[in-house]
Amino acid sequence: MNEKDIATYISKQSNLRVLGLNNRYLNEVPSLIGNLKHLRYLNMSSSSINSLPESMTCLQNLQILKLKGCTELRELPKGMKNLRNLRCLDINGCNSLVCMPAGLGQLKHLQTLSIFIVGSDGGQQIGELEELNLSGELTIKGLHNVRDSEDARSANLKRKQDLCALILDYGDIKTDNLLDNDEEILDGLQPHPNLKKLSIWSYQGLKFPNWMLDLDLQNLIEISLVGCKRCEHLPPLGKLPSLKVLSIVAMDAFKCFNNDCYGDGEQSFPALEKLSFSAMPSLEEWTTVDRGENFPRLRNYTSINVPDGLLQNHKVLEFLWISGLRNLKTLSHQLDNLSALKELTINCCNSLEYLPDGLKNLRSLERLELRIVTALHPYRRQGYKACLP
Repeated sequence: MNEKDIATYISKQSNLRVLGLNNRYLNEVPSLIGNLKHLRYLNMSSSSINSLPESMTCLQNLQILKLKGCTELRELPKGMKNLRNLRCLDINGCNSLVCMPAGLGQLKHLQTLSIFIVGSDGGQQIGELEELNLSGELTIKGLHNVRDSEDARSANLKRKQDLCALILDYGDIKTDNLLDNDEEILDGLQPHPNLKKLSIWSYQGLKFPNWMLDLDLQNLIEISLVGCKRCEHLPPLGKLPSLKVLSIVAMDAFKCFNNDCYGDGEQSFPALEKLSFSAMPSLEEWTTVDRGENFPRLRNYTSINVPDGLLQNHKVLEFLWISGLRNLKTLSHQLDNLSALKELTINCCNSLEYLPDGLKNLRSLERLELRIVTALHPYRRQGYKACLP
């Protein structure tokens, strides 16, 4: 159905309440859509539209607007604030969207707003979020445009108890544009303790905010820290009782995984099941602590360009990916005690000459994958593969 066919259809359906135009061949939405006064649900996900007609803001009864995956969409209608009954605005995957229309904070019924972009040079400020009772997932982009900690607190994230996932995205920041108050701003973006998933992208402060150090987020099950290049230390994440997934990528200044990360409890990372570390060029040391038990439930570990000190005595580990250790010649006996290991992948370890003989004793091993390990002798490869069931 092309734009002309859609316009013809709309002209004959004045009482329409639900409309699905989620078609990747759809390039333009006819302005006649504004005549559908009774429309409550509109889905244009994955279409190729780059703009929406201003007439859409006449849809006073519209409650759900889905634009997920509209990768060409560059702007929303300026009069979005007129959609008084709007409850859901799904713009996930609208990667070309660069700004938000004015007045979104006036949509008192809005509960789902997947993305909010903080404007620059007088654009829409983060305070638009203050009165919105949002739930589900929220990504805030353009945090480098937040002026100060007071501006950050105006988002009122601490009172949004129904948010389950939050992504705080600073975007691409040039070195000469770093803010002196990054730490204060992130401190002002403290979420509600009910939050389940937290991601922080491209944060340029030297340390993480107080609310991460004080561990006010006891219900967190997933944390992702990406591109926090200037942070030298991690919060004591090992004390989080519900944390199941931890992913840390491109923390360039981070040097040592030590007691500060484990915390001072009897058991560190008690619920963690999946751990991923990658692109951390300064990481030199991974210490273990003798007290209690560490990572008792860890089943999946990915290590890319980081030390392998974690590999000892993890009897429930099932999936292990090791990559990018170009100077690694042997894993010694660090695999011997991984009695539950099912899958082992070793990738881009060009100096690796042999694997430990104890590998043959890993009775649970079902899959061994060796990728770009050029120093490993061919007959050794065959020998290890012969150990698999």
